[in-house]
Amino acid sequence: MNKLSSLLVGGALLVGLAIAAPAERGHHRGSPLDHLKSSLNLSDDQVAKLQPTFDSIRQKHQAERQAFEAKMKTILTPEQQQKMADARKEHKRGGFRDLNLTDDQKAQMKSFWQSQREGKKSAWQAERNQIDSQLQATLTPEQMTKYNEMKAKMKERWAEKGGRRGHHGPRPEGGK
Repeated sequence: MNKLSSLLVGGALLVGLAIAAPAERGHHRGSPLDHLKSSLNLSDDQVAKLQPTFDSIRQKHQAERQAFEAKMKTILTPEQQQKMADARKEHKRGGFRDLNLTDDQKAQMKSFWQSQREGKKSAWQAERNQIDSQLQATLTPEQMTKYNEMKAKMKERWAEKGGRRGHHGPRPEGGK
């Protein structure tokens, strides 16, 4: 698969995650803070101390999703937008492959994805550090130990999936 195709397939996954998954995540699993509250048996006071950090990050992600959706509307035709919406509703992967993108649209998408990727890793790490710092200041030593164990298990599962969210099984031949 050439780089542009890989980029577009990755973009299709991002569309699904950025637009469809957040609502489903909240519906099926609850917020990350709810998960921590139940897993670590957080007190109401601890939740109150952590809530502003999680709210701030959630609001930032919502703004990024809205900007993403707005950009997609400038690149895709109304018919293509509808096809993407239908694919999201049906939880289909690879939605961009079925859109018959023009060369100009492909170039715009490539440029957009590259601009989005720059700085994301460091931004995500900064958010992770912000959360970890807040947890360190809020949790009891026992809760912190359990949280660190949870993080280690998550990293292990992530590595088993080849470092990709929602990916099951080994990476495809030549896949990056």
